[in-house]
Amino acid sequence: MDREAELESLKAWLASPAPLAVILGVAGVGKTALATVTTGSFHGPVWYRKVYGFEDARTFTAALGDFLRRIDRPRLRNYLAGGRFDAVDLATIFLADLRGLFLLVDDVHAAPDVEGILRLMIESGGDVKILVTSREWPDGLVVPGRPAPLHLTLGGLPADAARVLCVHLLAGRADGVERIVSLSRG
Repeated sequence: MDREAELESLKAWLASPAPLAVILGVAGVGKTALATVTTGSFHGPVWYRKVYGFEDARTFTAALGDFLRRIDRPRLRNYLAGGRFDAVDLATIFLADLRGLFLLVDDVHAAPDVEGILRLMIESGGDVKILVTSREWPDGLVVPGRPAPLHLTLGGLPADAARVLCVHLLAGRADGVERIVSLSRG
């Protein structure tokens, strides 16, 4: 993967009080791969959610509620089943029920409503780790009074690492690898 420095930064973030880390980069640069590898360093429940443009705050929160129910934390799902969706109530639930969780939210830029829910989670002050990937900086996730988020911007891989990745992705075939590495700039 050749993202050892970034992975070490993410491991340090896991041990820090900062609730949020953001991995930025263009499509295909390896944001999701790096984020997924990071989850292996976390000792607790992990929830992964890829965000799509049609996602809104309610569908995102409902999916989280389903996950929490599966790990025996049903309060959010039960609350939402009553048709309610109040920021104060949600913050109270997040404070208690997100404790000790790792939330990986992939492509947060795709649905602005999701930023609002994540911000509420951060504002609640609970013991949760939230790692987001995005193509652009999510301004709404910086919360005054909370530790600053870890910010990583990924560029292309070094040429040697890009060659190894290409050969792997091409099932061991090396033909055309130099052209791919050159055109993709890593």
